[in-house]
Amino acid sequence: MPRPALEPVSLASFASDLDRLMRPLILAKGAIYETSVKPSELAVTADPDMLQQAVINLLKNAVDAVADVEAPRIELCCRAEADRIVLTVSDNGLGLPEDDLDRLFIPFFTTKSGGSGVGLNLALQIALAHHGQLTVRRNQPRGAVFEMTLPRANTP
Repeated sequence: MPRPALEPVSLASFASDLDRLMRPLILAKGAIYETSVKPSELAVTADPDMLQQAVINLLKNAVDAVADVEAPRIELCCRAEADRIVLTVSDNGLGLPEDDLDRLFIPFFTTKSGGSGVGLNLALQIALAHHGQLTVRRNQPRGAVFEMTLPRANTP
């Protein structure tokens, strides 16, 4: 993993760029896609290309997760908490078996037919390279929520 090339990243612009890249794929799958950034001027110090790759991986997984559900929905939310920035990708897909939650970030582990098992591990490595974390939990009533947390003051 290369060292992140840090710069200020406007998360409103970041979300807008991801919207342009991912919305056609998401809409082609029949899903509703929403983004939110609160507050709208929210920014983080990060490597924009690495951060974008991590979130694209999460969004692609969400697209796969909602493939066979009624009224599929995917959300990207960026928000500020006390001493961290939180980027959340959530879906209302079929969800993940409880046994798999602890193994999702292991390299080459996959729950998808034809999956490589590297996307989530890469997203985790990018979060860690920024002194952050990537976690997963069940969405209610169904689906998954992946949450990347990054420090507000980021100095890897």
